[in-house]
Amino acid sequence: MSNIKADYSDPAELLKADHRLVEQLFNDIQIAKDTATERGLILNRIIEELTQHSSVEEKYLYPLVRRRFPNGPELAERSILEHTDMKRVLGDLCLMDPSDNRLWASISALIAYVTQHVEEEERDILDKLKDHCDTAMLQSLAHALLQGKDGAPVHPARNLHPHVVGGVPL
Repeated sequence: MSNIKADYSDPAELLKADHRLVEQLFNDIQIAKDTATERGLILNRIIEELTQHSSVEEKYLYPLVRRRFPNGPELAERSILEHTDMKRVLGDLCLMDPSDNRLWASISALIAYVTQHVEEEERDILDKLKDHCDTAMLQSLAHALLQGKDGAPVHPARNLHPHVVGGVPL
């Protein structure tokens, strides 16, 4: 489990805590012992966290951004397109064996891509939520994010290969 803490009433802090967790997982996979099993387990967790996180953002955060931010439709659309590209990479990673040499190139690309997305999202959306939403909206969003994670998908390509992710059986 993660030591990352968040204010459960602040949606920006909740989402930033998810970002920090994924950053830690990226670090973990880069320094993992040279075993396919360990890399596979960390990769599974990365895939689950990113899939779940992007799902709740798309369902709850981006519709609010569309309505409340002056440039909301453009911000939301850009973020959703970035998520679509990220999910494509995650789906590809699901089908790779952890010992596959191409895995590291794909993980490196994912890390660079997610890092850029997170920086933009925190700067352009999360750090400005309080400027565009009242307290009730923020509390409602935080509640929705927390509740939504419970039922959110954790796998982008469950239908492609239902029993193995990153070469590790589920």
